[in-house]
Amino acid sequence: MSKKRQTTGLPKPEKKTLPPAQVDGKRGAQPLREYRSRAEREAEIQRMVILGTAAVVAVVVLILVVALIVDQGINPRRTVASVNGDSISVTEFEQRVRF
Repeated sequence: MSKKRQTTGLPKPEKKTLPPAQVDGKRGAQPLREYRSRAEREAEIQRMVILGTAAVVAVVVLILVVALIVDQGINPRRTVASVNGDSISVTEFEQRVRF
């Protein structure tokens, strides 16, 4: 069934015809898209997947390295307390508190 909005009771308008110069099928000097074989398309997709995976792995490794540096290098040297001008680091405090 036709939709009520689309029915006008009038005949359809005539289609516009292109002048003979444009009928040849030439739309310009360049084609719309360059042809690529299936193997080329799949190789490009595979390359993008590998690059994306490598980027994610690099970010994860970077996060782990930064966490290790902060946990093993920066935090043990932090000052827990300062008494009479002497600073007590986290490492010194842990050594005193351990049983």
